[in-house]
Amino acid sequence: MKKPEWFQGATWADPGREVVWRADEVEFIASPVVGDLAAAACLPDAWWTMVRESFAALAAHQTDRVGMAQAHFTKRVGEVFPGVDTFVDEWTTAHADVHWHNLSAEGHLIDWEDWGRAPRGLDAATLASHGRPVTPPPPDASYAPDAELIKELEKTIGRENILQGLGTFCRRFAHQNTGQAELAACWSETSGHDLTTWAAGRQTS
Repeated sequence: MKKPEWFQGATWADPGREVVWRADEVEFIASPVVGDLAAAACLPDAWWTMVRESFAALAAHQTDRVGMAQAHFTKRVGEVFPGVDTFVDEWTTAHADVHWHNLSAEGHLIDWEDWGRAPRGLDAATLASHGRPVTPPPPDASYAPDAELIKELEKTIGRENILQGLGTFCRRFAHQNTGQAELAACWSETSGHDLTTWAAGRQTS
């Protein structure tokens, strides 16, 4: 895993603020950070391979340190999707603060203050969330039919099954060319409803 070497650390209590402070001396990384999407788009395949290997090596590392607790994860997801079951049964070690300013052009993971146990896939999901513009673009009318289909399907299988099916679809078919049939199959699996006929009679983009 590419990361700065740790040299030494110091911890001290601040009774007045009721906090504990920590400072760490680590290796200086001369390589610039990736910084933004424009720079990320120019990264070579070898860079992505290196980062995936770092994520995998970190996930395999055992620790009792907590990066994101169940309660915090439930709170964050519930703010956007209230009522969704957020119980996590797969935990791995994560950096827990992966974004373009914490990744160097040479593949270093930097800024390790939040690392610890977290839901499996947190680092990849966090980086993916930084792949979107900070300000969402105006709604595109071309997506309106898809939105209407999702609303229609939600009445049949519920929002939780919609989200779980999308998660299954992303895990199972990442980086593959797939279509409506595969997505309908994932929704059928998570909901217990046979949506083959439903999907065949509708067109989605």
